Amino acid sequence: MILERITKMNKENLIKKHFELFKVNPNTIILSPSRINIIGEHIDYLGGNVLPANIDLYMIGSFSKSEDFEIYSKNFKNSGVKKIKNTTNYKYDESHGFVNYLLGCVEILRKNNFKISGASICISSSIPPSSGLSSSASFGVLIIKGLLSLYNYEIDGIEVAKLFKEVENNFMNLKNGIMDQFIIANGIENNLMLLNTSNLEYSNHKLNLGDYQFIVFNTKKQRELVDSKYNERVDETSKGLDIINQSNNYKYLTEIPLVKINETLKLIDNETICKRVKFAIEEQNRVYEFIIALGANDYQKMGKLLNEGHQGLRYLYEVSCKELDFIVDEANKITGVLGARMTGAGFGGCAIVLVDKKEINNLENTLCELYKNEFGYSCEMYIVKVVNYAENIN
Repeated sequence: MILERITKMNKENLIKKHFELFKVNPNTIILSPSRINIIGEHIDYLGGNVLPANIDLYMIGSFSKSEDFEIYSKNFKNSGVKKIKNTTNYKYDESHGFVNYLLGCVEILRKNNFKISGASICISSSIPPSSGLSSSASFGVLIIKGLLSLYNYEIDGIEVAKLFKEVENNFMNLKNGIMDQFIIANGIENNLMLLNTSNLEYSNHKLNLGDYQFIVFNTKKQRELVDSKYNERVDETSKGLDIINQSNNYKYLTEIPLVKINETLKLIDNETICKRVKFAIEEQNRVYEFIIALGANDYQKMGKLLNEGHQGLRYLYEVSCKELDFIVDEANKITGVLGARMTGAGFGGCAIVLVDKKEINNLENTLCELYKNEFGYSCEMYIVKVVNYAENIN
C-alpha cells in the first residue's frame, strides 16, 4: 500500500497554508517523527530497559504568535480552525478532543515557569492515527518544542520528554511511561536506543541488519479500550510488586532477575497478576538478549526474540488482538521472515516484521491478500527508515 509521507519538502506547502489561515508567516516549523519499539513492550512504566527507534512517518507543525490559541490540522479539514481563548488555567475537557494535548502542554509549560502566550498552529501528519506508532507523543513533542521555540526558550530533549510525560500523566490522566516521548525527542538516525526508564540513562546502538529490514504492518483496526486497559495493566503490575515485596525489596518488577522468576511467581496466588509479572520479567530479559544479538549480527536470534515477545504480549499480558495475531502468525509462514510482533500499546495498531529484503514484495503481496480475505479490509505495509529526533526546520 502507498502511504503519502510527510517530509521536509512539505515545509513550503505548510507555510502557504499557515498564511492562508492566519494571515501571517510562521516563525517556527517543527518536524516530529513517529516511533516503533523493537522489544521491551509495556515495561517502560515498570522502570524497565526498552529498545525503541524513530521512523520516517512524520508530523509537521508551523507556529506563529497570536493573542489566543488556534490550531488547524490538515488531517481533520472538516473541523476547521479550533480556537481556544488564552486564559490562565486549563483543565482536561473531553469536548476539546485532540486540542486537549495543546492545552495540556500550555498548562504544564506555564507551571514549569515558561512564559507562554497565544499561538496559531497548523499541523499535517502522515502518522496513521490509533496505530500504535505514537502519534500522540509525536504531536506532544512537536507542540512543546514549537511553543518553546516560538517564545525563545531552548531546552534539551530529555527535558522535553519529561515535560510531555507530565502532560500525559497529570493533564490527560494517562498512567503511561516515558519511552515514546523520550525517543521522539532524543533518538538518532540508524540507531536503536537502549533506554533505562527508571533513571533515563541511555545508549545508542547502531542498527546493522545486513540483508534484513524491519517492516511495519498496520492492521488498520482502530484501537479500542487502550487507555482503560493500559491503566488496568499498570494497576495489576503494581499489585504484583506489592505482593512480591511482602518478602522482598524491589523498586521495580523489571529488577527481578530471570533466575528468580519461579520462586517469585510462587508468591502470587492471583493467576492474572502472576501472568502480568511473568511477562514483565521475561520481557526485560529479552531486551538484554536482543542487544547481544544485535552486536553479534545474530538475525535469527533477533527474530526468535520478536516472536517470543509477541507470544508473551498475547497470552501473558493479553494486550494483542486477533488482527495482530493473524499478522504475526501468517508472516512467520512466509519465506525470508525471521520474526514478528505487535508494537505499541496493543488492542489493534501495528506489528513489526523482520524480513529478508529480497522477500519484501512477496511478504506484502501474500500477507495483504491473506489479511483482506480474513477480515474484509486491507492492512497497510510501510518500509521504514530509522531517523532523527524531532527538530526545528526553520
